[in-house]
Amino acid sequence: MRVLTLCLGIGIILTAACGSGGGGTPAKNANGRDPLTGECTTSTATQTCTGGEAYATCIETTCDNQLKAAFGSGYASGSYSGPCAAFMTCQMACPCDSTKTTCENNCSTTAMNDANCLTAFMAVGFCTLGAACTQPVCTPTTGG
Repeated sequence: MRVLTLCLGIGIILTAACGSGGGGTPAKNANGRDPLTGECTTSTATQTCTGGEAYATCIETTCDNQLKAAFGSGYASGSYSGPCAAFMTCQMACPCDSTKTTCENNCSTTAMNDANCLTAFMAVGFCTLGAACTQPVCTPTTGG
């Protein structure tokens, strides 16, 4: 299941981006998640991240058609529709703390149980894998 989340994070999934997003992507939500990728790629008390904004912009530019098919035409502004709207809404609600993996796995189950979402999500994953985008680097800080 983590592979599914990572496909998005490769970011789409993705992940996202530190600071506000690029290419029309809004700033992170209150949980520190990137609306484009759904990933925790923001520097927090438990991690320091670099390169997220450039990654999100690259993925948005490269995989826009696939992202729209999976998450709806408003995905870049954090307004999800389409076959994977439930997944993204769930992902964005997950905290960016020690409980995030459990929450993300629950969201992945939602996506995997919907054949239309799974198909669209896999297209996003394949696009992000083929994209020449440099993924953000997040490293744990002391106490994380």
